[in-house]
Amino acid sequence: MLVNDSSVKLQSFRSAVRQFRSNESGAKDMLDTVYNVLDRDIDATSGVMREIAGLFDGEADADKQRSVLEALNGFRVEVSLVGDPSGQR
Repeated sequence: MLVNDSSVKLQSFRSAVRQFRSNESGAKDMLDTVYNVLDRDIDATSGVMREIAGLFDGEADADKQRSVLEALNGFRVEVSLVGDPSGQR
């Protein structure tokens, strides 16, 4: 399991997705939470975020899917330019 059976990490992940889905937070906020929950693993974060984007595949959810993919693309660019976006090594 990606969160190493941590109930705290799992709850943080669920909360971030729930808040995004209900328009209480943005895609970048959700991505930041997922990145930290996954111990700042860039590849795991990218994979999970692509899967989350895939959940928003209906016509009504096209904007959400697009915002997740845009946040992920921006994240990948930031990582390639400056390294760990959290500033931690």
